[in-house]
Amino acid sequence: PAKPSRKGESLNTPEHAAWTALREDGARQLKPGFPARVLAGAEERRRSLRVQNRLILATALVCFLSLNLAHWVSTARTERAHLAQWQLYLAQTETLQTAY
Repeated sequence: PAKPSRKGESLNTPEHAAWTALREDGARQLKPGFPARVLAGAEERRRSLRVQNRLILATALVCFLSLNLAHWVSTARTERAHLAQWQLYLAQTETLQTAY
């Protein structure tokens, strides 16, 4: 049955009566407090998602900071090794220059 959708459409039609009967039958099948339970469940789900999102954010932050720390340590170690190698080259070059 079609639901009245336009303003001014008659509400005394068989279709309107059928929809009204369906709504009333559906309302009788719902247990008392159904809307409150649905809203409470939605609120709990929202809180749960909020906690889950915070955990995801904290995990991402820890991973990002760990990655940056590992990169910094690796870069510093590599830089020290390269500087030591260049100092060796410099010493060898100076030795060769003084020899000639």
